[in-house]
Amino acid sequence: MPICIECGEHSQNIFTNKKAISTCKKCNKKMDRYYEVNNTLLLIDILLLRVEVFRHIIHNRTIIRPFIFYTTYFISRVVFISKYFNLYNTFSFSLILKLIICAFIEMGLLVLFVSFLNKFMLSLVFNTFIITSFYYLFVYFMILWSYKELEYYVLIEILVMLSNSIGLSCISKCSIEYMFIVIGMLKIPIYLMYYYVYLK
Repeated sequence: MPICIECGEHSQNIFTNKKAISTCKKCNKKMDRYYEVNNTLLLIDILLLRVEVFRHIIHNRTIIRPFIFYTTYFISRVVFISKYFNLYNTFSFSLILKLIICAFIEMGLLVLFVSFLNKFMLSLVFNTFIITSFYYLFVYFMILWSYKELEYYVLIEILVMLSNSIGLSCISKCSIEYMFIVIGMLKIPIYLMYYYVYLK
């Protein structure tokens, strides 16, 4: 169901009969101003982690070809972990397979726990995690520019956790801080799992 990106109020539709954007009955602002802006401004607001743009993407937009999003996420995650643990020297097919399995387990743990904790639909939480993990794409720039310092990877992970938290707060009544703590607590066993794979 569409929502007002300003206040989060649900509505039957975003557009009026004249194809104009509806006004929210609660806050008296346009339901979704992002239908009037170009993709460049949309991208800037995504990078700035604005709550309104997350509401727009999660609630008011239909993802075209979601498989591309899913594939991109898992590939980016495997590349990120590979760079994080500096696994390129010992790369093998079995290691790639283990990392892919770990990435699936990670997503499963996050989705199941958050869904259980907040009584969300699994598909909604899964899509939210995938959409809001776009900062993992920055790892490709780090490969191109040969960044090897650990703090850059930590920064990307924090940005991903923050964008996940904002996205999850958009589909729930929970605060961003609460979701950030929950995701942070879940990341501890996940990184222990990756470390175990790394040691093996």
